[in-house]
Amino acid sequence: MLQVTSIIIACVCTFWVTPGDVFGDLQTRSENNGLDFFKVIQIHPNGVAILDTDEDGDLECLKAVRTKFEEGQAADYVWILKGLHGRPKRNITVHFKKADQPDRAIVAIDDDEDWKQESRLIYADYKNCAVVEIPYNDNTQCMLWTSEEAKDNVPSQCTEEFRKNCDKEVVAYDKATCNQV
Repeated sequence: MLQVTSIIIACVCTFWVTPGDVFGDLQTRSENNGLDFFKVIQIHPNGVAILDTDEDGDLECLKAVRTKFEEGQAADYVWILKGLHGRPKRNITVHFKKADQPDRAIVAIDDDEDWKQESRLIYADYKNCAVVEIPYNDNTQCMLWTSEEAKDNVPSQCTEEFRKNCDKEVVAYDKATCNQV
């Protein structure tokens, strides 16, 4: 009888695991986890793209400067594309408007009112960085943005969150290249 009881206990213990042990973190990427897109916009009047998932190089050395801010409702940033690798220099105005969820924003590029898509805040430390999914060139880009002050010393938590949430990693900012343009 002792042997049968030991076998039953061993079997029960083998399967006594939490769903998190088997399936990982059960939070879905659609949960906002208390994130606030417009709080990030309010805190950061400018930003530097550090990492992205775009492999064609047009986002290399990208800076953004906020040109309009209506608290909690709307904001505009001008993306300054440096024109590396034979690409033309250009500026793009990215318009953000409040969405239904606090971790989201509705995005329009330049003056194209017919093209509106959703952007999502994935992570923010509300000081140095934010990881954002944003539509650009008919694709969703996952991007790590930092403040101008943090661009050369990005906190490890910021890069870890990017790597955890984004499917590939392309360096958009490196000091040696971007200081030359």
